[in-house]
Amino acid sequence: FESTLTNYPRSAKNIGRGLVFAFRTPPEYTSILKDAGFNILSVANNHSFDFFEAGFGDTICNINKMGMEAGGRKGGIVFPEVEGGKFAFFGVCYFSVHNNM
Repeated sequence: FESTLTNYPRSAKNIGRGLVFAFRTPPEYTSILKDAGFNILSVANNHSFDFFEAGFGDTICNINKMGMEAGGRKGGIVFPEVEGGKFAFFGVCYFSVHNNM
């Protein structure tokens, strides 16, 4: 999921410059992702900290509130069970706060 699910008002980026983007999705849209059938979302991407640690934390909290799991935090691996078998899901990104490539 290449955005944040937060209402945090301040961006970590200087969005006043051209071609600088900070992605923020209203938290109430989390239900749309759940209704679409997602149960795991990767938070490891280049926009996950567009709204500082607060926005990242809100994103994980909002994902969890809807009964989904967030993969991609540093050291975080999700082990879902599907049809009686377990598998590992982890997101990677080049930032040190995520599982690194």
